[in-house]
Amino acid sequence: MAVPRVFKFALLSLGSALLLLVAVFFVAGPTVLEKVLAYADEVSQKSTGRSLTFSAPPSISLMPLGVRFEGVRWGDEASDLSFSARGGYASVNLGSILSGVPQIEEVHLEGPVIHYRQSAGQAAKSFEQKTGAEDSQQGSEPAGQGTQSLPVQLSRLVMQDGRVVVDMASGDKVTLSGIHLSVRDIGTNKAGDVKCDFVAAMQKVSGEYMEANLALQGSVDMKLPQVHVSGLQLTVSPIAGLYDKKLGPASLNFAGSYALDTQAFKVEKCEVAIPHAKAAISGAGSLKDMLAFEGDLALDASPDKMNQGLNGVQHLTLRGKTIVRDTVVEVPSFTASLDKMQAQGNLLAGGEPLQIKGSLHCDTLDVNALMGSSQAKSEAADKRKAAASAEQEPASASTSLPVVNLSLACDTILYNGVRLGKVQCTVSGKEGRYAITPLKATIDGSGVLDGRADINLPDKSWRTSGSIRNLALSTVQKAAGQDFGMAGSGNLQWNLRAQGSDSREIAETASGKGQIALSNVTIAGITRAIRNTKQLASVVVPERIDRVTVPFTLTDGHCRWQASLDSKGLEGTGQGDVNYLAKRIDATAEVRVQGRTIPLKIHGPLSDISYSVDVEKLMKNMGRQLLETPRNAQDGVKSLVPRGGNLLKGLF
Repeated sequence: MAVPRVFKFALLSLGSALLLLVAVFFVAGPTVLEKVLAYADEVSQKSTGRSLTFSAPPSISLMPLGVRFEGVRWGDEASDLSFSARGGYASVNLGSILSGVPQIEEVHLEGPVIHYRQSAGQAAKSFEQKTGAEDSQQGSEPAGQGTQSLPVQLSRLVMQDGRVVVDMASGDKVTLSGIHLSVRDIGTNKAGDVKCDFVAAMQKVSGEYMEANLALQGSVDMKLPQVHVSGLQLTVSPIAGLYDKKLGPASLNFAGSYALDTQAFKVEKCEVAIPHAKAAISGAGSLKDMLAFEGDLALDASPDKMNQGLNGVQHLTLRGKTIVRDTVVEVPSFTASLDKMQAQGNLLAGGEPLQIKGSLHCDTLDVNALMGSSQAKSEAADKRKAAASAEQEPASASTSLPVVNLSLACDTILYNGVRLGKVQCTVSGKEGRYAITPLKATIDGSGVLDGRADINLPDKSWRTSGSIRNLALSTVQKAAGQDFGMAGSGNLQWNLRAQGSDSREIAETASGKGQIALSNVTIAGITRAIRNTKQLASVVVPERIDRVTVPFTLTDGHCRWQASLDSKGLEGTGQGDVNYLAKRIDATAEVRVQGRTIPLKIHGPLSDISYSVDVEKLMKNMGRQLLETPRNAQDGVKSLVPRGGNLLKGLF
């Protein structure tokens, strides 16, 4: 019987205490409400110089103990910065109520919205201003002595279904929506935990749209004026436009500090990673007047695991110094390695409009090793590009394309066994109209390339012109990956143009003209075809042709040409068509050797060209020559017949 009595006594005591507490709370309620609202207004005035307003008078709340409010607002649509929330509550410490000095413990906000509007005066400075003789402001002012305190102390701040909207002066809009935030120990001189997840979206004036899910957690230690962040982790899962979703989610690990008085900050560690790639940055800077930062940058990646088209590239590393001034990023020096290739250079990018300047020098670039030489992969890549081009909307005329001025150089470029040496060029231009000039290189030691190219990205048009001197035909065959059965060397001149967004479309629309001038040429197929023709058994064909001149025109995927051959004991002409899309040749030629005209047919795939004598036409030529011999006919006939042979055998 003792246990039920004790239990009943405990219940009565607890109930009495609760009733007494409720009575005290409601008696002190008006005072608590008045002091809580006054405290909130004081915090707002100290922080921003503005007062809070409510759409309805706040009221006392029993569960939880504190104040409930609706329609809170700070600032308005005309303000650069404004805040509003559908409602929420502030819980008050019970002991502080009894002491007469109510202390807010937790604040819960429902549907808060923070809206920032950038004015034209706050927009970024010009490229020249940002890259001038401005110092980064780092350490320019001494840090405040001692510690300060936040204007508010909270055990916990909770935001549910929040939004942050940033309207840029450029017209771009950044939106963070669906924010769920929890922050503990604000202004208590203890490290507070932060947890948050939200959806981030950016709508650019150009029409580009990016969206991603983000989740954040970490620890923030506020010993003002210093704010120290440690163990901050951010995970980004792309939804649209940000980057290819196939690459997987991105993560960020951050540790650093920020001084509220001097606006100086320090990045102890900032690592951004996606599967098979990681970038890290560390350094110090300032947010006073504009963003200024100087530090070290590192990048490590496995490109072959990120993109099947880069199956030959296993390791990419980059190291360099980084300087940031507002929206301008400068890398005064960097080193990079791409498998066995080593490179170094500098880069400057940023401003409005975007400008990219710099230089790059590499030692040996093996194109086959980097991109893969498989024809199937090449065709598959072209199909993917064509599909992407078909799905992509036409670029807006207002799309801002960067101003570019880049100097590029490479000691050696290898492709299909062809060696380009001392390669150098400059890429310059603006608004999508760029020139690559001068493009100079040596080819397999003897050839000399001197060319230029003009690219018009808005119109998707391309132009190229130039010349190659002392080019060996063996080099051409290596580059094409096919044996044409020819040897010799010569010069090439061209002036071509094309329209398109992928390699096949460019090849189909290529047009223009040029000329090939060859010397000391051997065409084994022609020599073999003549020697294998019985009617021409007595003909001695020169092994080499002194000169071959081939003017050509390109149109509709075809290279149409006329040729003239000139050599001691041999001359001739030819004409034909090379369908370089189908990789096929169809041509005819006539060579004159020892007073005889020999018609030839040249046709078939470029990988297996067929050379043959047109026997029917040859017989007609031989008959015509007989009829055109007015005197000494017998000697004329004999000259057409193999030595020791007879007339019928020679003719038929």
